[in-house]
Amino acid sequence: MYSLFSLERFSMSTWREFERDFARLLLHLNFSDIRLTGGANEKGADILAVKGNTRWAFQCKYSNSGNVNKKGVQQLIEAKKYYGVEKLGLVTSGIPGSALSKELLKQKRFGFNINLFDLKRIIKLAKKAPTYSNRIKILRDYQDETKIGLYHNLINTGKGFAIMATGLGKTVVISQLVADLF
Repeated sequence: MYSLFSLERFSMSTWREFERDFARLLLHLNFSDIRLTGGANEKGADILAVKGNTRWAFQCKYSNSGNVNKKGVQQLIEAKKYYGVEKLGLVTSGIPGSALSKELLKQKRFGFNINLFDLKRIIKLAKKAPTYSNRIKILRDYQDETKIGLYHNLINTGKGFAIMATGLGKTVVISQLVADLF
């Protein structure tokens, strides 16, 4: 069965899908303020997130060809210094090799406790995650006004139309509208 969080999805995707799927899993595991840093100037973190009052940095290493090297460990140390996070997570679709295991132990002795999220751990977390995130998005005033206007137009005329500039939350507004309608 191919579901939102499955072994197939995490192991048979592109690196970009792998990052986004892990970020989505974090959302379902009640992390907040989840950001995909992306790009060449990421400063060692692919994903930044908060759980409770603890800030995390995650470095994702997608590999469908076997062992994962220790490069991600050094990137996470850079992320800790740059972002000032408390927790570090190395996320991998590949098999953690002995060199990586040794590097993680070495860095632990230097005070860098890096949590390893290999496929086995990711799938274990995914099985515990609820199908739907229990986080409720509170709309900004202008988003709520847009949603209410669309709602009334859809109910009264069967049609709705809204114009919002890039980045103002069209997807969020429509998601809340659909939730209200159904």
